[in-house]
Amino acid sequence: MTAQAPLIRPAPQLRGFIGIDPGKKGAIFALCGDSWRYLLADKGDRRYQVQPKGAPSPEAISDALDYITLWLRSKGGKVADVWLERQWGRPTDVPTNAATLGQEYGMWRMALHLRGYSFETPTPKGWRKAAGIVPPAEPPLLKIEGESKQARLKRARPRSRRGREAVKAATIAHVQEQLPGLRLILPRCSKAHDGLADAAGMALGARLVRGPVFGGAA
Repeated sequence: MTAQAPLIRPAPQLRGFIGIDPGKKGAIFALCGDSWRYLLADKGDRRYQVQPKGAPSPEAISDALDYITLWLRSKGGKVADVWLERQWGRPTDVPTNAATLGQEYGMWRMALHLRGYSFETPTPKGWRKAAGIVPPAEPPLLKIEGESKQARLKRARPRSRRGREAVKAATIAHVQEQLPGLRLILPRCSKAHDGLADAAGMALGARLVRGPVFGGAA
């Protein structure tokens, strides 16, 4: 009776995750295993710059997406999920800024559709919750008898500003903890790049939901 050769199972394929902050100071971030690659938006001409510097720079959103996809394949990964942060207009937005943001968001959706990628558009609060990012909560704003709505809104503005800064700080801290080798403070900058932190946070959230490999447990 001949001995059977041991069954060799192929190694599970790595899942690749892409997070996209479509803002003027946004970024696209790809995560595959322990490796990552990102591109930063150039607000001057809305091109995307390859990081680290020295590599060819894609000039359009579709090219940036193709570049990231090719990089994932070079790492043995396959795109499993794409998270594109949802955008919408707010009453306080400057019309030109809102139009530019809407245009960027629409172009990203179009590029993803044309390449047949399934993608999700989580809200900032939604993807942070999925990624396990919990900003500190402020106590509710106390009511003042007889206070007008305008006065209440004016009193709430500093709280809103503090709240946004707390959310940013919590996101940066989480990304830095999960990816300690990632430099969020870029050369000639004094603070972390918010768009890069957000894009990386979305990629981490997608990986946490789906799991790092195909066929593996999430």
